[in-house]
Amino acid sequence: REVCHDYMVQLNAAYERGDVERIEQLVLEFRAGEGPSPAQSLGEQLVDALRITDQLERRLVQIAEERAAAEQGPIGRLHAEVEDALAQGRDRIAELIERLDGLIAERRATLEAMRDA
Repeated sequence: REVCHDYMVQLNAAYERGDVERIEQLVLEFRAGEGPSPAQSLGEQLVDALRITDQLERRLVQIAEERAAAEQGPIGRLHAEVEDALAQGRDRIAELIERLDGLIAERRATLEAMRDA
């Protein structure tokens, strides 16, 4: 029980970090028999291993779905755009800042023109 609890703590921490590789590693370790306490009977170990494996597999599916949804959202699209720009040797963040600075300057000029009118 203590070992399983430790695994869940580690899994939760890996999930919070979005560390899918660590989650997969923990699943593999558990499947390799490093999970259940040797004080349990073989049947109890098997039941616990199957239960936890099922929970982990369901959680991995959820994480994959959440990740896919996030990648399709505005921040995910911006991330992909920035990564593409970096691959081309461009600094997309600097480009966005420059564009925003230009828009701010335009708005300030419009405001000044309205004040002078």
